[in-house]
Amino acid sequence: MKSIFYKEGIKLRRALAAAFAVNAAVLLYSYFRVRVGFIMQEPALLWLDIIERNAFFFDRISVPLAASAFILGFLQFYPESSGRRFRISCHLPQNEDLTLLYMLLFGLSSVCFLWLFDTAGVMLSASFFFPYDLWGRIPSVMIYSLFFSVFLYSAAASVALEPSWGGRAGLALLLCGGAAFFGVSVYRPSCWGAFIAFAPALLSLASVFYPASGYRAGGGR
Repeated sequence: MKSIFYKEGIKLRRALAAAFAVNAAVLLYSYFRVRVGFIMQEPALLWLDIIERNAFFFDRISVPLAASAFILGFLQFYPESSGRRFRISCHLPQNEDLTLLYMLLFGLSSVCFLWLFDTAGVMLSASFFFPYDLWGRIPSVMIYSLFFSVFLYSAAASVALEPSWGGRAGLALLLCGGAAFFGVSVYRPSCWGAFIAFAPALLSLASVFYPASGYRAGGGR
C-alpha cells in the first residue's frame, strides 16, 4: 500500500499542486467579490439574497473542485492504459483488485482533501461577513459537491482505464446518466437527498473495476 501511494504521489504531484493553487485562487476571488458586495450594499440585502433566494456566493467553488476531480482521475489512470502499466501489473504475483483499490483510495483521499480545503476556505471567508446560522450550514450544502466530485473522478478513471475506444464511448454514455442525480442544489439537505447523491457516487467507484478486468491474464480485451 505504501509503495502504491508513493508511486501515485510522484505521478500526480504537479496535478495536485495545480489543483490546490487554482482552488485557492477561486477562494480568494470569491472572498473579494463578497467584500466588494458588502462595501456597495447593505449587509441585510445580501443576506436576503442568499437565504431567501438561494443565491449562494460559494457555488462557484464547486466548478474548479469538480474539474480538478475529473482531471485527477484522468491523469491518474490514462498513463496506466496508454503505457500498458496496468496490464503489466496484472501479470505480477499480486492481487489486481487490491492494487486498483489502493490506487482509488489515493485518488479519493486527494479529492476529499481538496474538498476539505475548499470547505474550510469558504467557511473562513463567510465567517467575516455572515452570521453563524449561515456559514455553519456550508459543509452540509457542499457535501453534494463532494459526491459530485467523487462521481466525476470515478467516471474519468473508468473511461481512462478502458483499453478500447468503443468501450470508452459506451462507459461515457452510461455514466452521463448518473450525472443527472447531481443537477439540483439543495440548501436545506435531507437524509434522503444525501443518499440520492451518495448512491451514484458509490456505484461509479465500482464501475472502475469493470475496465480493469480486461487487463488480467486471460482477459478478453
